[in-house]
Amino acid sequence: MNTTRVLAFLAIMIVGGLAAGHASARNTHETAGQGLRVTIARHGLRITIPGGWHGRIYQRRAGLPILQAGNFRLPENDDDVGTKATKRMRRASIFISLLEACPGSPFPHVRLPVRIRRSDFLPMFEGVPRSHAFARRLFTVNGRKFQLWLQFGRRPAVASALQHANDGIETLGIEARPTCR
Repeated sequence: MNTTRVLAFLAIMIVGGLAAGHASARNTHETAGQGLRVTIARHGLRITIPGGWHGRIYQRRAGLPILQAGNFRLPENDDDVGTKATKRMRRASIFISLLEACPGSPFPHVRLPVRIRRSDFLPMFEGVPRSHAFARRLFTVNGRKFQLWLQFGRRPAVASALQHANDGIETLGIEARPTCR
C-alpha cells in the first residue's frame, strides 16, 4: 500500500473514529442507463444518479455507510475514498464520495439539498493528482455528520461538470438515524 493511500485511509479512520474501513457489500452497485435515472437507497442514505452514472451505497463493518457515484464504471473492491476509481478517471470524469463521520470536530449544520460551491475547492489534497480538481464539504444533517468529496478529472473543474455533479448531489436524502455508537 503506497503512502498516499495509507494517509487517505488513516484520515477516514480518524474522522470516522474507526478501526477498520472495509465494506460488507462493496460489490453491489447500480447503473443508470442513458437517459434514465436510478435511485439507490440503503443505510439511511438515498441518491438518484443520472443516466450513464454508476453508484453504490454500502456499510463499513463498523456500521458507517459510504456512498460512491461517478459518471464512469466504478471498480469492484475499491476502498472508501475510491482510490481505484480515481485512477480510472479521464478529463470529463466526476467522482463523488460521501463518508459518514462519528462525533469529533463539529461540522456545520446544513439543510438539504447541499451543493458544492467554488469556495469548497481545495488547492491540493493528499492523494489527489495535481491534474484533478477536488472539493470537500463537511456538514451535519439530521444529527449525522458527513464529508462530501468530489473529484473532477481536470483542474479547474468546468462549470458544466460542477453543475452536473450538483444535479446529482441535490437528490441526496439522509434519514435521521443513530449510526455512531
